[in-house]
Amino acid sequence: MSNKRKAPPVSILLSAEDRALFHQAMRGVKRYTGDDRVDFTRPRQQAQGSQTNISPGSERSQRDILSESTRHEAVSGDERLLYIGQGINPSQLKRLKQGALRPGVTLDLHGYSAEEARLALGRLLDQPLSNRCLCVVHGKGYSSDSAAPRLKNLVNSWLRQHPSVIAFCSAQAKDGGTGAVYVLLKRSLSDHQK
Repeated sequence: MSNKRKAPPVSILLSAEDRALFHQAMRGVKRYTGDDRVDFTRPRQQAQGSQTNISPGSERSQRDILSESTRHEAVSGDERLLYIGQGINPSQLKRLKQGALRPGVTLDLHGYSAEEARLALGRLLDQPLSNRCLCVVHGKGYSSDSAAPRLKNLVNSWLRQHPSVIAFCSAQAKDGGTGAVYVLLKRSLSDHQK
């Protein structure tokens, strides 16, 4: 059950004049049909004992790569994150910090359990993406039961472990500030395997 109300139809929210202006502005616009979309749907809760359709070893490999056992010093919700791996030049890092490398994909982990977040992030990082920069929104942990923001600290740890991540830093305020990170990935899938 959800407490969310269904949004009223657009025709109720917009006047006839606004609708006409919108349709005029959208004239000639075509639906995007690119093939670089990534499926970010949350994993469905499975009944106990039911079968899953995950290929053999895929969940295990994600669990091995993105484990909770590798811990880093806990950070607060307002603390900025920064990780610089091998293979990033200073100008790339500067552009990443400034938000000049626009993310091609944003993954919002708000409301995810730790396990759901780990699986979603693992799936995203394991997919070939056309844009090397992405944004992961982990939140600041204001709704967290613990003193430290759980997802922020887990994402900080997981991204440091993944072989395709060469750098990440807290986002600009317009993209979530200290509640999100820009992530820069290696250039190619062959680099990912090194």
